Amino acid sequence: MLALQRERCAFAADRLITARALLPAFPDPSSELLVTHFVLDCLTQQQVEAFADTCFRTTAPGTIWVVSDFAPMQNAMLRPLSRVYIRALYLAFRMLTGLRVQHLPDPQTALTRAGFERLERHQRFNGLLYTELWRRP
Repeated sequence: MLALQRERCAFAADRLITARALLPAFPDPSSELLVTHFVLDCLTQQQVEAFADTCFRTTAPGTIWVVSDFAPMQNAMLRPLSRVYIRALYLAFRMLTGLRVQHLPDPQTALTRAGFERLERHQRFNGLLYTELWRRP
C-alpha cells in the first residue's frame, strides 16, 4: 500500500515521506500530517492514549492528524447490529493475524486529552465508519 501511495503521489515525492513502523512508534518531529486509517482500533485504550500524548509532544503546532475507523452506529435501533458486526471483525482479525485487542478504543477522548482539536468529522453508514480531522494547536 505504501508503494502504491508513493506511485500515486509521485508529483510530491520531494515532500512526501512514508513510514512503516510498529505502533506506537513516535512520529518524526518534522511530520506535518499523520494518517491512521483503521489503525487505532488495533490498539488498546492505554496504547492509543500513550500514542496521542507522544504525537502531541513530538509534532509541531499545526500538524494535522487524519483518523478513520469503526464506531458503533448512532441509531439506537441499529447499534446492537453494529456491535455484532464489529465483534465479528475483531474475531476475524484475531483468527487471521493474532490480534489480541477485542474492543474499540476511544481515540476522540485520547486525542482531546492529549491536546489535539477536532476540526471535522465525516461519517458513513450511520456512524459505523468515520473519518476525523484533528489539529495540534
